[in-house]
Amino acid sequence: GDVYFDGAQGVYVDDNNKYYVDVEGVVYTKDLKTIHEYPAGRNVSSYTILNNVLKVEEYAFYGSYNLNYVYLPETLESIGRESFACNKSLGGISIPDNVIQISNYAFKENYNMSYVYLSDNSKLPRLSYGAFAYTGIYDFRIPSNVSTISQDVFIGCPNLTSVTFASGSKLESVSAYLFKGCNNLQTIKFESGSSLTSIQ
Repeated sequence: GDVYFDGAQGVYVDDNNKYYVDVEGVVYTKDLKTIHEYPAGRNVSSYTILNNVLKVEEYAFYGSYNLNYVYLPETLESIGRESFACNKSLGGISIPDNVIQISNYAFKENYNMSYVYLSDNSKLPRLSYGAFAYTGIYDFRIPSNVSTISQDVFIGCPNLTSVTFASGSKLESVSAYLFKGCNNLQTIKFESGSSLTSIQ
């Protein structure tokens, strides 16, 4: 069974396809556990990913220029490489607590994305390379469970003014390159119980 493109407004999967299915023009794996492709030219401002989805496939929402917001299900565990990159209208994102992987460059070059919300109950252990590079975020709170931060997570974020390491942070060391190009960064706050001992 084939996958059919409809001017990037919708993607339609043949009923006989063994691996994929379309739900109103959006492609998921047959078991509905992974969102595989969202049509970049679809003319809607928001989209809600189906409940029970575990993974956003790499490049799934790449260049979806009309989207202001994507609602992520609480079941979500993994956000793939460049899955939300280059979405010029995306205003912000709330990451569910069960997410344990945000891959490289997942949200890069979303220049109008002003916030990323991660709650104190987030299970995320790592911020990957360039995950929020070249975005418009103003402040960022790093949850306590994060124990590793790769270089260039926030590279080229000129609006970033404040970063907070949450109480009980497991981070012991971070690279100074973490904030490369964040020319307006004014405040780095360490809440009580932080394990951080050095910025190298």
